[in-house]
Amino acid sequence: MMGENAADCRSSVFSLTKPLPPAPPELASSDDRIEQLNVRMQSLAHRRINLNKSIQHMTELMPIDSLFASHEVLRKREVEKAKVRALKDELAEVQREEYDLGLKLHRAYKRLDKDAEYEQSTLWVRRVTG
Repeated sequence: MMGENAADCRSSVFSLTKPLPPAPPELASSDDRIEQLNVRMQSLAHRRINLNKSIQHMTELMPIDSLFASHEVLRKREVEKAKVRALKDELAEVQREEYDLGLKLHRAYKRLDKDAEYEQSTLWVRRVTG
């Protein structure tokens, strides 16, 4: 009974699918779409960094191939490889999300500049000719 509880606790600590804590109230209630997109990009960047660190840490600690490795060591290595593959899949998903969010952010900035009445806030280069 105690072993099951400890395993549940351990799996919840290492769970990578649980969401990050909510943003501070001043950012969560903001109606500014660009600000919301920037906050989401920052959270995805933190998640990507954490996933990269986890992958690096797990690959460094993975048992080294050996001709004399026991069946138990081989089994543990395969389990670790499966975990690393899952982390890499999640990392790819985060990078796709980051890319899509970056496009949305770019479009939002362009829309903001297009709707600006006087001066545009940023410089956009449409074409470079030589």
